[in-house]
Amino acid sequence: MTTVVSTMSTLGVNNLYYQGEPVLVLGPEHANLLARAGWSKRDVKAFVHQYARQPALLVRGRGMEIGREFPAWIDLANDTDTVPIIEHPDDLIVVVSGGGGPKSMCVPTSGRQSLSATKLIRRK
Repeated sequence: MTTVVSTMSTLGVNNLYYQGEPVLVLGPEHANLLARAGWSKRDVKAFVHQYARQPALLVRGRGMEIGREFPAWIDLANDTDTVPIIEHPDDLIVVVSGGGGPKSMCVPTSGRQSLSATKLIRRK
């Protein structure tokens, strides 16, 4: 999981500056490994929320933070404060998809500018 959060919080990714609802697509093999280790979807979301971050020192001054609305609890002036890619664990969308092999991916989004929408589809 540490490689995943490192990739998801790379400097320059929109979600670091705009948060939003990025997507973590776990391949079945990775999803099964996590499940066997006792991890729930909620655990995955909490882990990403806690660790997919960058220090304010690295985020500040890169241009994209100007005029943006970071969560109120972030102090960009504090070098050791950390900026998350999601404001709340439930902002992360986690799905299992794909075929065999240890393949998973993260899908960054444009941040809070474009949030997910759901619509109930009834089977006829």
